[in-house]
This record gives sequence, structure tokens and C-alpha cells, in this order.
Amino acid sequence: MATISDLEINEQIFGDLYLRNLSLGIIQGPPTGKASLDKPWLKNYPEEAITSYVSNESIYEYLKKCISSVPDVVLLDYFGEKITAKQLLEKIDATAEKLKKSGIEVGECVALVLPNVPETVYNVYALNKIGAISCIIDPRQNESDILRDMKHVNATACISIDFAMKKIKNIAKQYNFDLLDMVSLFDSVSKKTPQVFLLNVFITLQNVLHGNYSLKKKKMCGCVKNGFAFINNNNNDNDVAAIVHTGGTSGKHKGVMVSNSALNQTVHDHKYIIDEVKVGDTIYNPLPQFMSYGLTTMHLSLCNKLHMYMMSIASPKTFGADIFKLKPSIIYGGPIHYLQGRKSKKMQKADLSHTKIAVSGGERLGSKEEQQNNDFYCSLGMQDELYNGYGASETSGVYSVKKGRHNSFGSVGYPFPKNNIKILDPNTGEELCYLTDGKKSGDIYITGASMMVGYDDDSETEKVISDGWFATGDIGYMNSDGELFVTGRKKRQFVSGVDKVYVPIVEDLIENISGVEKCVIVPVPDDELRKVPYAFLKLDDESFATTDITELKKCISVAVQQKNSVSSVPKYFDFTTHIEYTPNGKVDFMKMEKIAKSLVEEKKGKVKVKEK
Repeated sequence: MATISDLEINEQIFGDLYLRNLSLGIIQGPPTGKASLDKPWLKNYPEEAITSYVSNESIYEYLKKCISSVPDVVLLDYFGEKITAKQLLEKIDATAEKLKKSGIEVGECVALVLPNVPETVYNVYALNKIGAISCIIDPRQNESDILRDMKHVNATACISIDFAMKKIKNIAKQYNFDLLDMVSLFDSVSKKTPQVFLLNVFITLQNVLHGNYSLKKKKMCGCVKNGFAFINNNNNDNDVAAIVHTGGTSGKHKGVMVSNSALNQTVHDHKYIIDEVKVGDTIYNPLPQFMSYGLTTMHLSLCNKLHMYMMSIASPKTFGADIFKLKPSIIYGGPIHYLQGRKSKKMQKADLSHTKIAVSGGERLGSKEEQQNNDFYCSLGMQDELYNGYGASETSGVYSVKKGRHNSFGSVGYPFPKNNIKILDPNTGEELCYLTDGKKSGDIYITGASMMVGYDDDSETEKVISDGWFATGDIGYMNSDGELFVTGRKKRQFVSGVDKVYVPIVEDLIENISGVEKCVIVPVPDDELRKVPYAFLKLDDESFATTDITELKKCISVAVQQKNSVSSVPKYFDFTTHIEYTPNGKVDFMKMEKIAKSLVEEKKGKVKVKEK
């Protein structure tokens, strides 16, 4: 990605200030009605949000500039181990020296097979400082997936958590790399509680038995790597900061190259959204740092000088107990976290009057779920309704944010001030008019400061980016105030017979029926209509034992047909199969589709046997 020149920035600022004043009525003139040209969301930002750009610097330099003036402020809190700004910079600098002595050079890619531990933070910024690139990989993945992620970026070295070492050894039989370090969960914990002490002893024994310590800092010799291109790195501005991976829940798993400028500008522009926070505010952030949004929120927390509780083994099921104990000022999580929080007995007793902001990201919230979250958490004293963001791995995890009660219910808020959006009619390809087309949904395309450099596979990048615009695969609309509403995802639409089934819309309708807690619809093959809806439903605890399933099915059928074609009514209803989630807390639609297909085939097999 080329560096933006001062002239281009000045021209952009001048144009955006003009559009802001036009939207506010300060300047008279007719709008075009096209969001990409009018940028109606700019009127909701102060002039400073439009005129301030971060300088061209690495994420390490930006972090250092942000925190050097507050050396004694605690930035990381890991199992009670408190790491100050001064200590953090010292750790990063020491790690950078260690990496340089190990032979890591500018432009090299190092695989970090690590969970949320302080060593992940140190290595991400240390590699960035010396001009190398971190490829952060989920250590919970199987061997073939970790190998795939390392090969795609031609990783020359690896730093791994100890519990993934068995997989790393097996990967070494197929791929050649240097093992720079092996990290344990409690390496950064000096004062161990009895529970942590016993767990650490168990982990140490496991490592001894598996021979992991003898492998530490050794070359892992397997087949010589061949045929994988190095990541092109601009030695002048070191544009690629890190590589994270898409979830792959509804498509192909891909590596996303995130630039320094995208991370820095996204973090900088957050100040106009989370303007209530102050230095030292506590933040609970269980989001994995190998996710794009997790990496961004890590950078956001550190650069904003927040006291971040780092959770290495956080589970959505511990969300309620963690919040009850830690009482954070700011909460980050996904829909699954807030759902589990509502079920937690600890959370039901919590006092959230200290919580200024709670953000839900990573996956779309249904309208019923959003309302339930707001009702529940605000009843505990939370100062504002949920902040509901919209983004993708390709846009540093976040593109726009709904600022609690400041935005309309159901919206995902305003795009960030340095981003742009257009919504195209899926039939004509023309940009929809946000002034006259009302709630007509179209295909969402985005561009701007949050954008990725590209995927680790150029051919995949070319499929989704054209003339600088990224095809999100989402559908939605914008209102006259510049608020974005996401109504679904194109990949989750399918044709049944001759009718289109808009899956998220149908799911939302069903979830608004009394007793239904969660609905997931996937397509399954059908001899007559090619594909039909298969609905997995989870009833709330009170309704599970008392609901008349036959009556509920009729109620669902009526509700769906009132606003959709008869083809949108699920042909199959499943009240017993558990809804599957990825390790990151998102619904695993691909897995659910496989399960549905298998169950239908099993059912058909039984029917044929009876007929014989």
C-alpha cells in the first residue's frame, strides 16, 4: 500500500470539510443522494475528526509516542501481574534485540502460535520495531491449519505456546523453520497463587515428558520450504504490520495483511466514539489477538493508556463471573459473551454502574438479542446501551460503531470519518440513493483508512477489491443521517425454487417469537426445490419444557409468510441439536450446514427402509 502524500491528505480534508458543512446546512447546495459522494455521516463528527491524520509511522512508534509520557500507568494485568507503560516498552525493546540476534531481518515473517499472553504483545511490537512481520495464528487449530497459515506467508521462524508444541513438532516434518522460543502461560507471572502454582507445575511436567525444553530455540528441520512467495515489504515505511486470519465460517480461510496506517488510524479515530474513557480506566477484553478485531482492540487499549485485563484462557461461560469480579469501566466481547453473561448467576448480581461502555463485535446482533442485552445490562446499572460495531478482518476488525443511545436502534452507527461506503443495487449495479430509496438493501462496498493491504494470496484479493473498493459480501442500507443498517450477508442468501431466502431476516423474525432464544438457518439439498431452509432453534430455559412444538411451528410459519415467500418457511425444524460455535465465539455456519445435510440424509434413509 502506497503512503498517502501530504497533498492528497490536504485535498481529502478540504473535500470532507465541505461535505460536512453541506450536510449541516452551513453551505447551501443539493446533495447527490449517493452516500459515497455526500458522506452524510460526517456531520456527526467534529472538525478535528476530519482534519487529524496520524503520521506515517509503525505501530511500535505510535505506541511509544502514546505511552512514553505515563511510565507508571498499568497497561497489562495478567493473573495479577501488573505491567506498566515503562515496563512494557522495556520488554518490547529487549524482545526486539533478542529477535535481531536470532537473525530476523526486515521483511521476514514470523509465526506467533500464541494465545492472549504478554509475550504476544511483546513480539508483535518487537517484530514491528525491527521491520519484520508477525503472522498471528490460533494455537487451538489443528496441525494442517497451522501448517497452511505458516506456508501461505512463508514464515521463516516460529514462536509457540508450549501446549501447541506437539503440533509444531509434527509440522516440522513437512516444513522447515527456526523455533525461536517456546512460551508458557505463566512465564510473565512472578507471584503465583496456589492455583496458578499447581497448574504451572502440571504444565512443566507435561513439557518435560514431551521433550519440549530440549527443542526450545532450536531449528525445526523438516522438508525444505519451496514455492511460497515472501510478503513484499516496503522498507521505507514498513507498511505491513501483521497478518491475521479470517474466521472462515462461511467461506475460505484467508490471511489478512494489516498495515501500520490502518491500525494506527483506526485506533486514533476511536477517540471520537469512546470519548468518555480516561487514562487508567479498566478494560475487560477477552477477544483473541490472533483475530483482526482482537489485534485492533489490543492496540486501542494500550495506545489509549487503559488498564487491560488480559485473559489467556477466557471462555464465554466465564464472562459473567469475570465482570462481577473485575468491575471494568469498558467491556469488549461478542454476541456469545453477552448471551452467556445473561445466564450467569454471578452477572445477575453484578453492579454495572461503573461500566461506561460495553461493545459487541465480531458478529451481527439480531434485533431481539440486542434488545434483551440492553434491557438486562442496563437494569444492572450500565451507563449506556450496547455499542454495536460493524467490521471485518479486512477492515482492521471495525468499520463503523453504534454509539449506544446516540444511534438508532438496529443500526451499526456511523462509518469512521476516514472511511467511505457505497451501497449498490444488486440488479443494476447503480448506487442506491440514501435519501429516496428508504430501507431498500443493496450490496455494501467500503474503502478508506481501515482497509487491509490485501490477502496473503493475491488471487483472493483480486476477487474482492476493485478500484480500491472492497466487496464486503454484506447487504444493507443507509439513512439520511448517515447511519448504516446491515440486514444480511449475500453468502447466507440462497434460492429455494424460484424465490430468494434472505436468511438473517428470517432468523430475526423467528427470534422475535416468544420462547425462541436463538435461530440458525442453513440451506439443505431438496429434490424438488434444489435447496430448502433447515432451522436449528434453541428455546429459552423457561419455554423449553412447556412449549407446544407443533403450535410453535405453526406460529413460525405464519410469522415468516407474513413478510416473506412461502419458500422462506423452514422445511425442517431441529430443537435438539446444539448450535455450534467457532473457538472465537461465532456461529459456525459451515459446520451447521454439514450437520443439517447429514441429518436430512439420515432421515431420508430411515424413510426408505420403512417403505421397503
